[in-house]
Amino acid sequence: MCKVTGLRCFRHFYQNCRDKVHRLGIQKKEEQKFFLEAVFGKGQVSDGILDAKDKFDFVFVSFLQFASIECQFP
Repeated sequence: MCKVTGLRCFRHFYQNCRDKVHRLGIQKKEEQKFFLEAVFGKGQVSDGILDAKDKFDFVFVSFLQFASIECQFP
């Protein structure tokens, strides 16, 4: 059952982040999704900041997210 606790904590953290983004004035779901995917990733598609294994990986993941955003807006 200890793995269930980790999953429950993850879900709680996700909800807290979503609520905080909303309180900061980002009301639209699509705009909230942008920030939440940057932190949590897109499941099997891409990693989020939380998936970083060390400082280098954190910088690398952050760079890839930034590069993908830059590529979307010519």
